[in-house]
Amino acid sequence: MIQLAEQHYAAIGRVAVESCTLDREVSEYLTRLGSAPPGRSMIGHKLSLFERVLSSQSLSGSAFSEFTSALRRVQHLIRCRNALSHGVWLPDPNSRFAASTARSERVSIHASEIADVAAKLHVARKVLLRLCQDYLPLAAGQKKRIRISVAKLLLRL
Repeated sequence: MIQLAEQHYAAIGRVAVESCTLDREVSEYLTRLGSAPPGRSMIGHKLSLFERVLSSQSLSGSAFSEFTSALRRVQHLIRCRNALSHGVWLPDPNSRFAASTARSERVSIHASEIADVAAKLHVARKVLLRLCQDYLPLAAGQKKRIRISVAKLLLRL
């Protein structure tokens, strides 16, 4: 295991906060759609459940496609989050670090890129909210309207 700088530990903390907020928001969407996730479900399970619930909604093909495309990106970020948060940091030959978890999920990342994962998780939250606001207002609830388009948000994801 290697020692990371304090700024990197702070960035890992931001990743954890953003992913916890995403987890709570997805739970809220599911609850509003009548499919509250069971007990202490993990975020990956909630995202899969959300996709299944979306398939039962009366969404157009393009709306469903937008959701599933966004969910694939979010699931990738969650895999990165898992490796960053739960992994053991090891040196990598390319002056990067490899974080590897017990489940053999491995991500190779420069420590300075950790903050990018947190920022992308934040954008992912906005993407899902905006999609809900556009296509499933019941799921979005009374949250403040996201003004930027999904297309522009996806460029930052």
